[in-house]
Amino acid sequence: VQVRPAATAASILRQPALLAENGSALALFISEDETNVAGYKDGDIVLWRTCRGIGGWRRVREALRKGLGLEEDMIAGVLEDTLIDPRPVLEPIVAPVIDELAVSRDYLASKLGVEPKTALVLGLPAGIQYWNAIAEDRVHLPLTAPEAFAGIERADKIHVGEGAALEGPSANCFLGALGAALALIGEEQAQ
Repeated sequence: VQVRPAATAASILRQPALLAENGSALALFISEDETNVAGYKDGDIVLWRTCRGIGGWRRVREALRKGLGLEEDMIAGVLEDTLIDPRPVLEPIVAPVIDELAVSRDYLASKLGVEPKTALVLGLPAGIQYWNAIAEDRVHLPLTAPEAFAGIERADKIHVGEGAALEGPSANCFLGALGAALALIGEEQAQ
């Protein structure tokens, strides 16, 4: 097992949405250059798929820049605003990701008896409503984007560096570190 994927997969172990489903869920992790699907059963990771050829958040930004003629600093605003519908530009990129989710959902249901009603999406800095609309249309699977640190007790004053935050989209930058910490805590508690 590679360390980075294992740490990323562990980053949702304390998510209220995962705990509410008794540790069984389908998750989508989107990094700058890569997209991965993970399946969980009873709190254990039972599936990890790298979505080959799909890329990550950078590819979405490039498509919006080219397809809508946006400047880099306007992309997040367009994804959070409802005046422009970017789905025609997003669909060619998002549809293969949703198809990977559907294949993973079917595998979890048929082979492991896990039937996720939704998929957790982490790492996506903006535009979840458009991804959700495409997922609902294609495979009737709602997507939710929980806060990366939901369910984690932490001190109010944690210094994480200049310009970094533990809330909002920038919290997604810490998924690997969060997962590594949660895995280490789990190991210590097991001993």
